[in-house]
Amino acid sequence: MSILEDSAKRIGKWVVDILKSLRVNAIFLEDLSKMINRVKRLPIEFRYKLYLM
Repeated sequence: MSILEDSAKRIGKWVVDILKSLRVNAIFLEDLSKMINRVKRLPIEFRYKLYLM
């Protein structure tokens, strides 16, 4: 598992926990696997800048 996938899962769990505490009934998820593959193909300097965002 890559660092990006691991952090995406942790952030996703954090978002779900926050929304549950706010009693939100619906959560819409997106499939980010294509985005992850595109990020891996970026030049290193752009990839690092994107990770820092």
